[in-house]
Amino acid sequence: MKAPSRSLATGLFRFILVALLATVMLIGTTLLIAQLTAWLQAGDWHSTRNLTIGVICGMIVWLFVAVFHLRRETHKFPFTQREPFILKAKTVLHEMGYALTSEHVHSLWFAPYFHSYLFGGGIHITLEDDEAHLTGPKVSLEIFRRYLRLLNHVQRMHQYLQDHRKVTDNLLKRVELQLRCEPGQLEAVRRNVIEVLKKDADVVCEVNLLVHSEHGIREDTVEFQVREWLEQEGIICDIHKGVVQFAEVVRPELQAV
Repeated sequence: MKAPSRSLATGLFRFILVALLATVMLIGTTLLIAQLTAWLQAGDWHSTRNLTIGVICGMIVWLFVAVFHLRRETHKFPFTQREPFILKAKTVLHEMGYALTSEHVHSLWFAPYFHSYLFGGGIHITLEDDEAHLTGPKVSLEIFRRYLRLLNHVQRMHQYLQDHRKVTDNLLKRVELQLRCEPGQLEAVRRNVIEVLKKDADVVCEVNLLVHSEHGIREDTVEFQVREWLEQEGIICDIHKGVVQFAEVVRPELQAV
């Protein structure tokens, strides 16, 4: 003989548990009403008349509870963004004790877990352009509304705190630095100034060389060594000469010739 499946056994156990709980609640209500009737009429609570009144009144009470709290209704929930609302709905329903059983483009079905079968069945969500329709037990929909409002409030507070932790920083479009340093400091300038600025922007170096000598600088050095090399490298350079003077210079190579 084939053993019953796990889902069938679970469903049967849930049915028995719900039926047992409903029976206990009905018996308790019946006895309470029978005790109250016996106290008002000065009779015995276990008499047939008082127990009959208790059973009838107890069934009426729980029928009203089922009609007003467990009946299925449809509530509308507007939203501005579809995906965030779906994520919030899944989170809230999971916390309430519902599991996602089916998901389509415009609809989601949630079935209650074991402990949620006492609240009147599952919840169906139908999604439209900017509105969601939730169909399910009235008491569950009211709990969902409160939980969703609380979740939205917590997220707004979290976003508010994150925004206030941000520090305003000034951003510069252009920066020009004019430095005066010795040749031995160029490597340090490259490492601590140029490399640092290159991390966030493009750096173009405009070099200003100030050359000064009490004995004079040979013009041939400037024209035939410095300028020619700069032209070969394609580097644009403007050379400004200070004071031009004539001086006799002994050139050993010419004397040898």
